[in-house]
Amino acid sequence: MSRDMDKIWSEGLSLNNQGYWVDHNPQPRTKTYVNNFTVDMPGDCTVDLPEGAEIVAGPRLRKFDSDKIRMSLVPPIVYKAIATVMTFGANKYGDHNWKQCSQEDLWRYRDAMERHWFAYRDGEYLDPESKKPHLYHVATNAAFLIYLEDKFRSASDDPKSS
Repeated sequence: MSRDMDKIWSEGLSLNNQGYWVDHNPQPRTKTYVNNFTVDMPGDCTVDLPEGAEIVAGPRLRKFDSDKIRMSLVPPIVYKAIATVMTFGANKYGDHNWKQCSQEDLWRYRDAMERHWFAYRDGEYLDPESKKPHLYHVATNAAFLIYLEDKFRSASDDPKSS
């Protein structure tokens, strides 16, 4: 154990297997030590350490995650919109049927997305067949295209597929 780790351990902190700093001290602390730097910890806060390192901290938890994508920034209604249309599609075509699309048939999802987009732009809010908003269909077709384009690009980059 390095000297820095000895100091962190003696302060009652340890790194768990998920990359979280866990505080074993039952009392909320106002200062802690990380890599020989003293950091003020007034309750829940975000502190910037030298060299751009960031620790999101509370009295009991610290995590290095400033470089991770923040899924919580996507509004829940977007997930619900896509799931709503996918449920309609699963009832009509079967679960995950859209994944059977070949690279040559991607145009079908591009066309569907554009049809829903132009219907929305022309002032039609709901799709007449599904009774779901056209924008829900636009988002769903975009999600399909993102998934399928990634799948086909990954396969073409895979040396085993040559």
